[in-house]
Amino acid sequence: INAHGIPAYLCEACGNPVPEARRKIFPGVTLCVECQAYQERQRKHYA
Repeated sequence: INAHGIPAYLCEACGNPVPEARRKIFPGVTLCVECQAYQERQRKHYA
């Protein structure tokens, strides 16, 4: 369970499962690939 009370295997943004391989490569990851990419695109626009 992450800091937001959501199980660590679910994306905190959309609730979809975060693949096990992604969780192994990035311990503590809280977003699925799609939400992470979206967040990075948003940050790029505001940077």
